[in-house]
Amino acid sequence: EYERFCRLRALLRPKADAYRQSGLKSKSDHDAAGNASRLERRQDVTERIAFLTRQEEEILQLKRARIEEFLWGAHEFNIADLWETVEAVKLHKIGDKKGQPVLDENGEPEIVKYQRPKLFSDLPEEIQRMVESCSIDESGRVIPKAYSKMQANQELRKLLGIGTVSRDDGELSRLSDAELI
Repeated sequence: EYERFCRLRALLRPKADAYRQSGLKSKSDHDAAGNASRLERRQDVTERIAFLTRQEEEILQLKRARIEEFLWGAHEFNIADLWETVEAVKLHKIGDKKGQPVLDENGEPEIVKYQRPKLFSDLPEEIQRMVESCSIDESGRVIPKAYSKMQANQELRKLLGIGTVSRDDGELSRLSDAELI
């Protein structure tokens, strides 16, 4: 039970949650949090959590690198990679000529260009991963939606610690007024 608790805490699970998931009993969430704090103050438990944390550090670094790679991919993704330009003959839509090609002044069919989503099966895997969701339009076409560049930017800033304010007063913050003078 204690080993499971230590492993869950090493993975940064909340104390009360780790306490309950490890099979230890408590009457309420408040009791679980209190019991977990008491358990975590034991030297053997603290040392085990520290040991497990060091072992997991390499794995966590690999996971972090993988997340960062994905976020950079989403941040730098070009939405045009999901679409293609196609040409088609313009057709009449109304009246007795419905479905017939529209002809220009030379008697040639008019050509129109339009954008359509590429088939997922034609996309490389790294492009497919950048699709967050799909919707269906009124024509029954699948419309891909890429991950948000803004969200990827925010997550990257959090992950890399960009824009966070850190206070590093060192010893000065612990000195009394008299000691400072």
